[in-house]
Order: sequence, then C-alpha cells, then structure tokens
Amino acid sequence: MDSEAEQLVAALEERTTAKPTDPVAWYALGLAYVVADSNSKRAVEALVRAVVVDPEFTEAWYALGLTLAENQVHARASKCLTQVIRLEANHALAHYNRAISRAFLGQFADAIADVQIAVELQPSLKAKAATDEELARLRLFPDFSSVIK
Repeated sequence: MDSEAEQLVAALEERTTAKPTDPVAWYALGLAYVVADSNSKRAVEALVRAVVVDPEFTEAWYALGLTLAENQVHARASKCLTQVIRLEANHALAHYNRAISRAFLGQFADAIADVQIAVELQPSLKAKAATDEELARLRLFPDFSSVIK
C-alpha cells in the first residue's frame, strides 16, 4: 500500500473509531480497503458495518455485493444485490451483477430474468451482456439469446 493510501485508510479508521455510527465513514473505509490493498476481508467487514448502521444505504449494499462477488461469495453477493433492488428497483447494475452471481450459482432462469431487466433499464448493457465472460454459461439458453439481440 502506498503512503497516500495508508494515510487515507488511517484517517478513515480514525473516523470510524470516533464516530462508529457514521455509515458513510464505514462505506468509505470499505472502498478504501478495496482500492488501497485489495483487502477484501477488511472491506467486507467495513461495508457490513455501514449497512448495519444504515440498512437503507443502497450504495453500501451495492459495494458489499460487488466485493463479495469479486471474491466468489456469490450466494451472499446475490442477497446484497437483492437488497439494493428492494431499495432501488431501477438499479440496472444491481440487476446485472446479481445475474452474474446467479449464473455462478446455477440459477440460470433467474439470471436471464435479471439481465433482461438490466437491459430494459439500461440498453447499453445489452452489448456488455453479449460478450461478458461471466455470463458465458447463459449463452447456452435460447431465452438469453433473445435478451441480447
């Protein structure tokens, strides 16, 4: 970790110690851990604290879902992204990334449905879905082909 990143992490750790009920500080610390040294365990812990303090903090749920997915913890990632969608139904990227986790979990019909919603909400995701390697298993299903055409 470089010295700027270390300083940022230290400042945010100090902030969360001084204000343990500040969800934004926990969220920022979680992101800082990911960026600074890819410490996903500490990032997950900080992001969990953010959503415990503020269960309606959409961005923290989303970051937690992505961090878990990046670490192949797809069942928990899917649950976090479901919470994002409960809070913000039109969150196209939450639908898209939940599709990825669901595909990894073998929940193909649900994954295809999520891609379809994501593409309807944000049409530019159609091209991404057509080539995204994390969705490659879905290409075996005719329903998926109709979504990305």
